[in-house]
Amino acid sequence: MTSAFTLSSSSSFLSPLHYLPRLILVVAVVSLPRPPAAVSPQASLFFSGKNTANPWVNTVPEALSDCIDKKQWQKALQVFEMLRKQRFYQPKEGTYMRLLVLLGRCGQPGQAQQLFYSMIEEGLEPTSQLYTALIGAYSRSNILDKAFAVLHAMIELPHCQMGMFTPTVY
Repeated sequence: MTSAFTLSSSSSFLSPLHYLPRLILVVAVVSLPRPPAAVSPQASLFFSGKNTANPWVNTVPEALSDCIDKKQWQKALQVFEMLRKQRFYQPKEGTYMRLLVLLGRCGQPGQAQQLFYSMIEEGLEPTSQLYTALIGAYSRSNILDKAFAVLHAMIELPHCQMGMFTPTVY
C-alpha cells in the first residue's frame, strides 16, 4: 500500500513540503488584525468592509463608491464633500447621477435638491438624465408638485429635452 504523498518516478506530483511556504504566507495574510476600534470617523471611512481580512485602505473614490453601493447616504455625502475640497478632483456627471439616485432611494429629496443646485453652482450643466434623477427623488417621496415643477423647467431648456426614459422613476 502506497501513501498518497509518495512520489513515483513517472508522476509529476509534488510533495506537500513544496507547498508549505505558500501555505504559511496565505495563513499569515488571512490572519492579519483588523484596524483598531479607536480609529477616527474620517479614517474609518477608508477601511474596506468588503473583506474582513483586508486591512488595506481604499482610495477616497473607492470609499465613495462603497458607501453608495451600501446605501449609506450620509457617509457618501461626507466622503463626496471631502473629495470636492481637493484641488485635483473634478466631479463628473456620473458621480452626481449615482448620488442623486442614492438620495432618491433613501428618501432624501431635500438632500438631492441641495446636491443638484450645488452641482449647477459649480458650473456643471445638468443633463436630462440628472433632471430625471432629481424627478425620481421627488417622486419616490411623493412630492409630485416639485417633481412636475422640475419636469416643466427641464422641458423649457433647449439642451434638456425629454427622452423616452425621462418619466422613469429609478
